Amino acid sequence: MSTPLQIYQKNIQDKGYRQDDAQLEAIEVLQQLFVDLKKGQITAHSSVYLWGRVGRGKTYLMDCFYDACLSNALGSQVKRIHYYRFMQYLHRQLKVHQGKKDPLVYVAKDLLKQYKILCLDEFFVSDIADAMLLGRLMKVLFEQGLVLIATSNVEPTQLYKDGLQRDRFLPAIATLEHYLQVLHMSGAEDHRLAKASGFPNYYIEAIEADAKPGLNEQQPVFHRFIADSGSATVQRDVDLTIESRVIKCLAVSERLYCFSFEQLFVGPRSANDYIALSKIADCVYLLSVPQMGGALNERKVARGTEDTYNINQKVADRPFVLAQGDDEARRFISFIDELYDQQRQVVISAAVELSQLYLGGRVVFEFERTVSRIIEMQGDEYAEN
Repeated sequence: MSTPLQIYQKNIQDKGYRQDDAQLEAIEVLQQLFVDLKKGQITAHSSVYLWGRVGRGKTYLMDCFYDACLSNALGSQVKRIHYYRFMQYLHRQLKVHQGKKDPLVYVAKDLLKQYKILCLDEFFVSDIADAMLLGRLMKVLFEQGLVLIATSNVEPTQLYKDGLQRDRFLPAIATLEHYLQVLHMSGAEDHRLAKASGFPNYYIEAIEADAKPGLNEQQPVFHRFIADSGSATVQRDVDLTIESRVIKCLAVSERLYCFSFEQLFVGPRSANDYIALSKIADCVYLLSVPQMGGALNERKVARGTEDTYNINQKVADRPFVLAQGDDEARRFISFIDELYDQQRQVVISAAVELSQLYLGGRVVFEFERTVSRIIEMQGDEYAEN
């Protein structure tokens, strides 16, 4: 049996993690919440929202709290889930209660029957329909006594900033601010950088403009795929059925999957696809990742399944300001987030250095997190986990 503070201190002692003042302040708040939960002394304002730049330890501290709960009697009451998976669960449950008056209330009741504590990683909002849904659900959950520990790269007031019809989401922001203790992880260090040693899983390779589609077996990452496959049978040009759609795959070897960038990120893809992929793959080998982003331009964007967790939702085309490759960049972000959350590995062949992979656009903030996570995924500690 351990507490969040004990787990945090033990990692400093045993693994050489570096402590900073912002982390210490946050872990002390989580420690007090843990004690209050054990005593049954929670209040309407016990929930915690950790926000800050990438690599500041938000997810790590939440996991210290979660692991402490699992080692105690609170284990049966706590659920840890990434935002993508939570939204997938929400839409699935709404279908279960379809036709009932205010099905969202039934979804909230179902959740509260199972859990009293929700650890929600990477809280963010990118779609007004999901924003409204999430806002209403959180209000019901808070009113019924749910304790939320959330992590995010932005403070609550900046959620869905510059989003379509954002004024409709403002009451939800007010609800979050009312119920949550908001803590800024303001440390100067990206702790993920300290965990990586070189870039053993990131290859730089020029992408020929006139290259033919399909597999180039001379690419170093494909050689790596073959080597890692060992004596297992390798199948080439495989059709995978994911989320009721066929996705082409260059090669498969047991739980190792090799894709081109185009196969995974060009065309209608959603976070649900990457959730499903992470369930069957231990490692994904990704070929020919181009440089993304650049100058912003206004253009018509058809709202595809990559923008929503409800694949049946119909939304009209709308004007939007994007950089070249921003759609693909958003999908790439979702992909890395899911692999990271599920402790899967990725081996990447890209046209440029990691720091130059995204030149700017609508998802600068989010891509910064992606770069930081790819860096951490190079380290021995991540590989061991």
